[in-house]
Amino acid sequence: MLWKWIGWLAQLIPPAELVAEAARLDSFLPTAELIPYCVPQNHEKALSAKRERNLLQALQVLVAIVMLARAQAEPPAESESVAVVSHRAVPGVPA
Repeated sequence: MLWKWIGWLAQLIPPAELVAEAARLDSFLPTAELIPYCVPQNHEKALSAKRERNLLQALQVLVAIVMLARAQAEPPAESESVAVVSHRAVPGVPA
């Protein structure tokens, strides 16, 4: 079951897309330098080449997601986000 989740995570999104977006948002963040390029050799679960590729891709996706989150600006305050939502037209609800 664990390997199905690792395989799903590995194919979720190409890590390069996340790295590019993080670099675009914050060019001073060392995103590319922090992405793993190999599976630790002492990792017992990466015994086959396919599992090693999946594990590496999953590790890269996780690190890239963290870097993208760190690169993003702070979200707007709660009152600002509520004001924006309240101006949207909702089907079936009178304005």
